[in-house]
Formats: sequence, C-alpha cells, structure tokens
Amino acid sequence: TEPSNNKLEESGGAKHIDPKLIEMITSEVI
Repeated sequence: TEPSNNKLEESGGAKHIDPKLIEMITSEVI
C-alpha cells in the first residue's frame, strides 16, 4: 500500500465532508 494513495483518499473525504471548511483551511495555509 502506498501512503500517497491514503493521503489522496483522506483529502477527498475531507472535501466531501465540508468543501467550505476546506476552503477556509486552505486560505489559512496560504
């Protein structure tokens, strides 16, 4: 199993949970 694949799945799940929340987090990161 590759860790990259796991991370990709987590990102997708997070986006599915709350895209707006992800946008907020991304804005903070930037």
